[in-house]
Amino acid sequence: MSGFIELPSNGLELAKIKPTLHPKFSPNLFHFLRKQKAADLYQVYRDQNGVLWIGYPDNEFLIGAKLIHVLCHGAKSQTAAWACISKPIEIIPGFWDQYIENGRCAIDPAHSMYFKDDRWEILSKGRTRRCLWCNHVQYLKIRVKPVTFVDWVNVDKEGEG
Repeated sequence: MSGFIELPSNGLELAKIKPTLHPKFSPNLFHFLRKQKAADLYQVYRDQNGVLWIGYPDNEFLIGAKLIHVLCHGAKSQTAAWACISKPIEIIPGFWDQYIENGRCAIDPAHSMYFKDDRWEILSKGRTRRCLWCNHVQYLKIRVKPVTFVDWVNVDKEGEG
């Protein structure tokens, strides 16, 4: 069987992550998966460097793409057989269940990434915000640090600054 690996289905029903259902779902991820013939095999993986990948394993390769590329370019993203990924890669268990529940927050649970769509509701005089996708709450913390500025100044003809 020339290296074919039989993989289980990811159990994802694309109809459950349609962006028209809720803004928490990425239109680009949806359109990318809809274009893939083997979308039912696609899982999300993390390599040793923390980079997220979407695809499926085939021997020593990962057939797929970087997840951030898919989030930015959607159906225009090309898949490839990646052999140069920092190994070992690990599957993110339960990713699709988390994605169905929390949308793009499953990709960014720290809420540190910027997404094009409106993600936040501002609360309590602008000092607190709530994620509209998963209800995560953050508060505004202002830190003041002393800063020293150093400038280079040209010397005039008399040798003075």
